[in-house]
Amino acid sequence: MNLRQVSVHKTRLRWEYHYLRMNGSIGPNPNGAQCTNVSNSAAALLGIPASYGDAIELNYPGSLWVPNEPANHPPAGAIIIFNAEYPYDTTAGHTGWALHACNPTELHILWQNDPDGSPCEAVITDYTACKGWWVLSSDTAEWGY
Repeated sequence: MNLRQVSVHKTRLRWEYHYLRMNGSIGPNPNGAQCTNVSNSAAALLGIPASYGDAIELNYPGSLWVPNEPANHPPAGAIIIFNAEYPYDTTAGHTGWALHACNPTELHILWQNDPDGSPCEAVITDYTACKGWWVLSSDTAEWGY
């Protein structure tokens, strides 16, 4: 593992099985366990301001948007966006934070609110409804984007 993966892994261990607020703090959220809280908390680790709205509307200015294509995959720390065809939310989409070991056939993600109301959980899923991902601004040079 490289230094970036170790950092992502340590953060995953701190957040997993807890409810995460938008600012990265752990505890009950008055607005429920929103999936966007994970993505915005990951961005906050790098000093990137929160993006508001549904998952499919998230936008991190200064970061690189990478559309999902059959041969690519997100680096650890990227913000993955699922479009409105995501099976559990056909209007707002879904989002999560890429963990290490993503490859062109599997996404390893930390997310919450799937199923509704659930805390952070690390999952392995496929690319069904994956629109693409944000490579956050401080990550772009390291990953060659």
